[in-house]
Amino acid sequence: MNSFRPPNVRLALPGFAPGVRDAIYSHVYADPANEVGGLLAGDRRPDGVMVVGAVRADGASGDVTSLTFTHESWTSMLAELDAQYPGAEIVGWYHSHPGHGIFLSRHDEFIHRHFFPAAWQFAIVVDPHHHDEGLFMWRGGDLPRVAGAPVDPRWAATTTAHQPAAPKPAAPKAQVPEAKAPRAMPERLGPSATPERKRRPATRTADQRTLDREARARRRAEFANERAAGAGRTGAATAWAVAAVRAGAVIALGFAIGAVVIVLT
Repeated sequence: MNSFRPPNVRLALPGFAPGVRDAIYSHVYADPANEVGGLLAGDRRPDGVMVVGAVRADGASGDVTSLTFTHESWTSMLAELDAQYPGAEIVGWYHSHPGHGIFLSRHDEFIHRHFFPAAWQFAIVVDPHHHDEGLFMWRGGDLPRVAGAPVDPRWAATTTAHQPAAPKPAAPKAQVPEAKAPRAMPERLGPSATPERKRRPATRTADQRTLDREARARRRAEFANERAAGAGRTGAATAWAVAAVRAGAVIALGFAIGAVVIVLT
């Protein structure tokens, strides 16, 4: 952990040479869906810092919520800094917060404390969705927002052209009633759901009616015979049961008399 704490001095806000802020905005608004950033080149003067140029971190790793300066991006930025702004110093850095406001996250503070620890180095954050920006500088070991302003309206007007279209809300799905399973058809009925009834002939002859009456008379006679036979079997079984009970009673009485005689003698 870097234990560096800049002196508690209140430096003047930096100035910007013509075209520097447009260079920052052109980079930020070119990709409003992801975080982008870069270095700020400048000169230290008696009245404060003057920013003379912005160097893009084209090789940095950025997404919608974070930005990381890779080794390749640092090498590329330093080479361009020497080529485009010879003799200038790194006076700070800038990066975007697409849609999530103006502040320094813990990751942002880590970058600033380790790579921009001098008292006169600062950070600029731009939100291309809300068209706002903020300036953060050292104040007694902290990095508060010391200045802020809305982005130039000329750049705010380009948001629609650069921002991806918002996804259309999904149409509500129609409520489809749950399909009921078809009822199983009884196998014995075959393809028809209603059994066919046997139809009687439309007319019957006298002989057929006579045969029917005789058949019914025979069935009644057979039923009466079966009832009589059943009653006879029931009567015989009852008589046998009564006789068995009587015989058992006589035998029990005999045993009782014999027992009394033995006791008396």
